[in-house]
Amino acid sequence: MTAKMVKSRKVLVLGWDGATWDLLLGLIQKGYLPNLKRLVDNGTSCTLNSVHPPATAAAWASFATGKNPAKHSIFDFLKPRSSLARLSPISSKDILTETFYEVIARHGGKVVLINLPVSYPPRLASGDHIILTSIMTQGDNYVWPQEAKERFPILNQYEVAPNPRVRITGSIHEYVEEIRRLEAIRFKCAVELFREHRWNFFFYMISGTDWIQHRLYT
Repeated sequence: MTAKMVKSRKVLVLGWDGATWDLLLGLIQKGYLPNLKRLVDNGTSCTLNSVHPPATAAAWASFATGKNPAKHSIFDFLKPRSSLARLSPISSKDILTETFYEVIARHGGKVVLINLPVSYPPRLASGDHIILTSIMTQGDNYVWPQEAKERFPILNQYEVAPNPRVRITGSIHEYVEEIRRLEAIRFKCAVELFREHRWNFFFYMISGTDWIQHRLYT
């Protein structure tokens, strides 16, 4: 990879959490998801093997590094520190190897990451990159750099997860509507950055399908 190659290309990655082919193919066959059907018919699709252990944090760290958990050191959302009895939440600082987006940045590419798990705190410090963090964010520092909110005011509305009160005390209908509200805001953020920010690599993940399945799918 050369700096010239990185700067002259654009790569878009869309993540769709919880949207397994076991569910999607059935919906496609019933006439739903016409756009996805076109992508499947005219492209390539397959089922990917997960990592060991098949846990969310481990899988996303492997996605970001191209390495297995034994090499990047992320196995779950909690990590033992001084002993197995002392666990604390992981962060991007616990990833021991270089991520692919750091490689892109090192070669001069501009990166946008939206809702990539284990991306807090951002490992990219330059203002050329914009990171909207995901679950495991500590506090409300969701937007990096903070100055991006001035250029793109919509980013002030960005959130990482549905309101927990609605999930616990609200009805299923209220919870689904809360997820739809949040995803609508995040989509607006993504569209704004996609159109107005100069980028070479753009990652955006939809989490709503996964949240809904945790509550409803059996």
